[in-house]
Amino acid sequence: MAFKSTWIEYSLGRSAKLGLEVFERAQRRNVEWPTYHPSPEIKATGAKWDKRQQDQSLDTEVEARCINLDDAFAGVLKSMAETTGHCKKYYSGVPACECSKQEENHICKYHIQKSQQILLKSAISKKTTKRTLEDIHIDVAPGAYTVIAGSPDSEKLTQVVHINPGQSVDITFSI
Repeated sequence: MAFKSTWIEYSLGRSAKLGLEVFERAQRRNVEWPTYHPSPEIKATGAKWDKRQQDQSLDTEVEARCINLDDAFAGVLKSMAETTGHCKKYYSGVPACECSKQEENHICKYHIQKSQQILLKSAISKKTTKRTLEDIHIDVAPGAYTVIAGSPDSEKLTQVVHINPGQSVDITFSI
């Protein structure tokens, strides 16, 4: 019981500390929210504003402050491309033995599988154009792979292979 109460106290203390850090970071941020200031030509009649002039003034201010949709998507696309580049660079240098299961799944899904397919396709096409029988050995991370083989003048053959950790697979194509 003492362990449980100690754990709860530690957990609450850590939550309080993290909450305080987030609050302090939020206070340091300087955000300028757009505000509406009526232009001088808008006259007040009693308690009511001239609605038409108010709407026109607001529309021009909003247009001046807003970026168009194409610019917004271009920024998001640029950011995603940069993130993808960093991710590929990071995972290209991480040994497989140091990866968690989630990281292995990520690598198989987004990095190794596609690049290995391209590598395998190019290696097979180079080998088959010479019309020689050769073995191709490729080390890949666990996952599902599509292997395509064929010569330029023949029909392509495809096999789907599921590889588990530590498993070795032999694939033979009759071209």
